[in-house]
Amino acid sequence: MALPARSVSSNLRPHSETVVQLPRTAASPLILRRFYRVTQGIVVLLSGATLLLYAATVGAEVRWQKQYDYLLRLRQQRQELMAVTATLQQYLGQSPGPGTIVPTPAQTVFITPAPARPPRPLPKPSARPWPVEGY
Repeated sequence: MALPARSVSSNLRPHSETVVQLPRTAASPLILRRFYRVTQGIVVLLSGATLLLYAATVGAEVRWQKQYDYLLRLRQQRQELMAVTATLQQYLGQSPGPGTIVPTPAQTVFITPAPARPPRPLPKPSARPWPVEGY
């Protein structure tokens, strides 16, 4: 089956000796090119500013977290020091600070010691050949 032939317009011939001039596209105005370059610069500057702001925010968060961890460690050390101080005051018999309870002899509990037990013989270690467990 043959395809139908296309009609060729009269002014366009496949091997014509004349060159048909196509209309030239208008060059973009100079103001549009400058506007495009300015907007590109603004986009680059805003992107850089956004990255700097993000980096500063993350850096501040990291510093804040380190300082908060340091504060928690100081609080824990303070509690430990207060406990050690109270223990040492009680052990050394110093005058207690405000808010502490002074022990009296009536509050003392006496416990009688358990009777002494006979010593148990210790098992002797068995002699193992070297190397142990296949080493």
